Amino acid sequence: MENFDVVIVGSGPAGSSVAKGLTNKHLKVVIIEKEDLPRYKICSGILAPTVQEFVKEHFGEIPEECYSQPKSIKGMRVFRLDGSILLETPPLPENVKFLSVWRSGFDNWLAQESGAVIKSKCRFENFQKENGTLIVQLKSDGEGIAGTYRHRERPASFQVRENDTPFSLIICRCMID
Repeated sequence: MENFDVVIVGSGPAGSSVAKGLTNKHLKVVIIEKEDLPRYKICSGILAPTVQEFVKEHFGEIPEECYSQPKSIKGMRVFRLDGSILLETPPLPENVKFLSVWRSGFDNWLAQESGAVIKSKCRFENFQKENGTLIVQLKSDGEGIAGTYRHRERPASFQVRENDTPFSLIICRCMID
């Protein structure tokens, strides 16, 4: 039986960032992802300067293969279906760069760098409380239960301080069958 302190559903930037903050606090974390990683995403993502700083501080330098082309943007236009402009941002100052990443590669890199155990092709099915125990049930590729996570008798209440990471959580101790 493998023990975890935290179960996170979803390996996107939010799930991976939470996992990174918690593993940095020496908690054992598992990320449950319904797709096989790297999961297919057709879109790119735009990283504002504050996001770039957060990623660099907590994950390190983004690998070149995660960037789409062009790597940086100077402004943005959003078009209506008829071709008219719905929204246009003014050009950015020369010293401000918004970076463009391919979400499939970027999300996978964040998940791998989070320090969490990753269970891919695994879906959250249900959770229930039995005799004071929280049970989280998962399915793998639709072929039955991949794991059952149980809340331990004495859950740990854990607050991540705001000046350390940009989130706070209540964490329960879990174990996987």
